[in-house]
Amino acid sequence: MLIDVNPLANTVAVWSRRDFIAPFIVVGSILASFGTDVLKKAINQDRPAGAPFTDPGMPSSYALVSTFLAVGWAAAAASTASRAALLSAALLISVLRVACSYHTYAQIAVGGLVGGLTASGWMVLGSAIVAQRGAQRTASITRICVNPHLHSYTYYIPVVPRNRSSG
Repeated sequence: MLIDVNPLANTVAVWSRRDFIAPFIVVGSILASFGTDVLKKAINQDRPAGAPFTDPGMPSSYALVSTFLAVGWAAAAASTASRAALLSAALLISVLRVACSYHTYAQIAVGGLVGGLTASGWMVLGSAIVAQRGAQRTASITRICVNPHLHSYTYYIPVVPRNRSSG
């Protein structure tokens, strides 16, 4: 039996960080999850023989979302060790899906690739949003509402203008 650690890890991260990037990564992973469903229906590749699920297996949703989260959090992580641990955890989750006969290696490879590329683009978008907010030079409060699993959370993020020297 596999336990999905993504919701727990994301809840702890959002709760402890209380910044723009935490809910931004979680929202991105939710959107990536919806995108996985679209890809599965479009590709419509069967899972391995004996898999207990009947939905298409390409790409692996777990590999895609786990890799998305790992790449997103790795981009926000301060240390190389943290980045390595995050990426290793995503790889382990993906390989366990093959070990349980839920997916093939090709299905987790595609899921991991799509998840990593999607997360990279999502984090570039997040950086652009943060840069734009800083460039506005206004002190304001941004309100971000996240509704994971029907529990409402509201985060207030102070946006402080950058102090630029004249010259």
